[in-house]
Amino acid sequence: MQPENIDLVWVWSKLQAGIKTNKNDYHLMQLGYVNESNFPKIDTVVFRQLANRHIYFNTDFRSHKVQCLQQDPNVSLHWYSKEEKTQISIQAVAKIHHLDDVCREKWESMPLLSQECYHQVGNPGESYAADLATFDLSEKDAFENFTMIACEIKKMDVLLLRLGDNIRYIWSEGDDALKRVMA
Repeated sequence: MQPENIDLVWVWSKLQAGIKTNKNDYHLMQLGYVNESNFPKIDTVVFRQLANRHIYFNTDFRSHKVQCLQQDPNVSLHWYSKEEKTQISIQAVAKIHHLDDVCREKWESMPLLSQECYHQVGNPGESYAADLATFDLSEKDAFENFTMIACEIKKMDVLLLRLGDNIRYIWSEGDDALKRVMA
């Protein structure tokens, strides 16, 4: 059952729960950004960390989304919990951490199985070829493919879906608390 009133602590706790287990509705996040043709694009990424009003996820530096974020760092992040009938939408500005201390620290803390994803020879989105689909890159090259994206939260919209009585809260950078608005 959803509470009648929520606060930022409630929202942060829901999001933190998504980091801890892949069975949680908040584990997978929808990432919206603008592509090179100025069209909206949405990808699903794994939500990895929440700290100091930043949302973090990992991706391959060679990916199309990184190229797009270099051009326009404004993003939308979205989660929906079917179980709780709650959606959380965030507007943020993405910063790419590649080959820096933040990136290296995350890389060194990842399990080897997670690091393996970055050993692929072929670039994400490249035409398929069997020789490119192999995971034969060196440790150094794999690390060079890894990047961590930090999304600084600017605005948040939380919608609690209730039959006939939806409840909506918003938060903007500089606010001390969520504000209830008409749903």
